[in-house]
Amino acid sequence: MTNPSKRIGYIDALRGFTMILVIFSHIPISSQSDINQVFILFRMPLFFFISGFISFRREQSWSGADTLSRLRGKVRTMILPATLVGLIYTLAYNQVYDPVPITDLFTRTTKMGYWFTFALFNMLFIYYTARYLAERKRASLESFVKWFFVLGIVCFAALGDLSILGNFDTVLTLSRTFKYLQFFAFGALCSCHRDTFERVVSDGEKMATFALCFVATAWWILSSERYIEAYNLNAHYVAIFNSVLRCATGYLGIVIVYGAFRYAGNFFSNNRLVGKPLQFVGRNTLDVYLLHYFVLLPPMLNTIAVEHIPPVVLGIVLSIAITALSLLISRIIRISDVMAYYLLGARDVKLNVQKS
Repeated sequence: MTNPSKRIGYIDALRGFTMILVIFSHIPISSQSDINQVFILFRMPLFFFISGFISFRREQSWSGADTLSRLRGKVRTMILPATLVGLIYTLAYNQVYDPVPITDLFTRTTKMGYWFTFALFNMLFIYYTARYLAERKRASLESFVKWFFVLGIVCFAALGDLSILGNFDTVLTLSRTFKYLQFFAFGALCSCHRDTFERVVSDGEKMATFALCFVATAWWILSSERYIEAYNLNAHYVAIFNSVLRCATGYLGIVIVYGAFRYAGNFFSNNRLVGKPLQFVGRNTLDVYLLHYFVLLPPMLNTIAVEHIPPVVLGIVLSIAITALSLLISRIIRISDVMAYYLLGARDVKLNVQKS
């Protein structure tokens, strides 16, 4: 069995690809395109799946001290940078657009765009706590990931919408945490049973079936509104049905895209023209995620258009350019250990604190 704790080239490339899809969806000219509506069906599920996949480790100590140490590390490398950079971005947003309260970073559902980092921290907190408890009960890893996945499904079904809790929900990013926890848990499940999972994604017939199912469900989701009116369908029940289908397309998209990147693993290796930059983006997704909003700030990006260039093509070009510029800003910030430590949560930086 391959050790999932080691860096895997095509998974790093997959993370980089997913990050570019996120930026693509944030560019006004491409965000309304039909292709982006398809990407939305699996983009964030895929991001959380990858996080769960690489978070699972077979050989790890889960004592109370180790668990708390990991959580402290995630506070420093995720929550602190997202909070500091998010506050700076909110101030910059105030200068470019209409003023918003600085507290909007905490009270807006989207957290000024930084909700992903807070939701992922919540998932890691749940995962670490569950793993710690499972170790105390000496549960097998196979049993643990199975029940953790069941927990993710239950959280989505029962707690996917906690908007009635108002600011309590938005401050803690609860609704989005419970909406996507199932995909994080699915990643841990697939990592635990990686041999079985990769046999599935290597089966051409199964993958073709998954692809057809994805096309069919995506077509229905994107077309259902017109059929509600044409056939006098009950909009409430269609919305419930579509919610289930959106989950299904999330899983189908994960399997299809993962399978494609695994199949083309050599193409995405670190010595290839495409693979090397994608892997670099994949290893620096937090930097890109934190910084790309600043690159998107200029109002001209809301109206940019080039004659004879399709919006999707222009969106892809801009996504790559914004990714590259975000990485350049990241390199500049990392010149200072202090800024790298606090703003980007750099793991390879340790500040020397001198005691007086």
